Amino acid sequence: MQASHKTVLSIALPMILSNISQPVIGLVDTAVVGHLGQVKYLGAIAVAGAVFAFLFTIFNFLRMSATGRAAQFFGAGDDPGMGRVLGQGLALAAVLGMALILAQWPIAGAGFRLMAADPAVTAEAQRYFAIRIWAAPSVLANFVLVGWFIGLHRARAALALNLMLNITNIVLDLLFVPVLGMTTDGVALASLIAEILAMCVGLVIAFRFMGGWRMIRDAGRLFPGHELMLLLRMNRDLLIRTVALMSVFLFFTA
Repeated sequence: MQASHKTVLSIALPMILSNISQPVIGLVDTAVVGHLGQVKYLGAIAVAGAVFAFLFTIFNFLRMSATGRAAQFFGAGDDPGMGRVLGQGLALAAVLGMALILAQWPIAGAGFRLMAADPAVTAEAQRYFAIRIWAAPSVLANFVLVGWFIGLHRARAALALNLMLNITNIVLDLLFVPVLGMTTDGVALASLIAEILAMCVGLVIAFRFMGGWRMIRDAGRLFPGHELMLLLRMNRDLLIRTVALMSVFLFFTA
C-alpha cells in the first residue's frame, strides 16, 4: 500500500500546486506591495488578484482534459497521440489566451464594477490588470503542460514547473518593487515574466521528452476530425461545470 500511496501523492501534489499557483501569485504580490505604505496598492492587488483568480480558474478544464487524454494515449503507447494532445491543448490555449487579451477592457470593467472598490484602488487595479493580462496565453499553456506531464506520469516535471513559476515570481517581485522602486506595475510585470519563462521551460521539457522534432513532424495531423469533436465536447462540459462552480463562489463573495 505504501507504493500506491506514493503514486497517488505524486499525482495529487502537482495538481494541488497547479490549482493554487494563481492565488499564490496574487498573495505574493499582495505581500510585496503591502510594504509600500499606501493602502491603494494593497487594495488594487487584492481586487485585481480576485478577478484573475476567477478568470483563470474558469480555464482549468484545459489541464483536466490534457491529463485525461494524455493518460489514455500513454497507456496505449501511442506517441503521436500524446504529441497531438499537447499540440491541440496548446493551440486552444493560444486562441483562448488571445481572446482574453482582446476582451481585456470589458472583462476588467465588469470585474471592477462588481468589486465596487474606491476609485484610487480601481485605477491601480486597472494598471496591474493591463500588464498581467498579457500573460493569459502563457498561463493557459502552463495549465496544458502541467496536465500533460501528469497524464504521462511525469509528475516531477509538473511539480518543477509550478515551483519554478512561483519562485521566479517571488524573486522578480523583490527585484522590481523594493530594489527598482516600482509599484503595482512591478508586481504585474514579475507575474508576466514568470508565466512566460515557465511556459518556455515547460515546452523545452516536453519537446525533449517527445523526441525533439518528431513532435513537430506530426503537426499536419494535429486535428483529426473525430479527435477535434471529442476535444470540443470534453472541454465544453468541463467549462460549464467550472463556470457554474465559480459563479456560486462569486455570488457569495462579491
